[in-house]
Amino acid sequence: METLGDRLKILRGNISQATLADRLGIPQTTWSNYEKNKNKPDFALIDQLCIEFKVGADWLLFGRGPEPQEVGGIPSSHEE
Repeated sequence: METLGDRLKILRGNISQATLADRLGIPQTTWSNYEKNKNKPDFALIDQLCIEFKVGADWLLFGRGPEPQEVGGIPSSHEE
């Protein structure tokens, strides 16, 4: 079964960790540790990810439910 880190990689798609981390307002090393399952994001970041990527918390946290339709970073409507 996929881990939380695996699902975070799916959300990130093919944009860099640094780019996504910058958009989320966290250090790149923090995001890297999430993907490696060394640390887990706090509830506020989980909520932000669910909103930004339009995914359910069940899928993000446990791998249950539909996979996200958009991957590859925060959707373009959030670009500056």
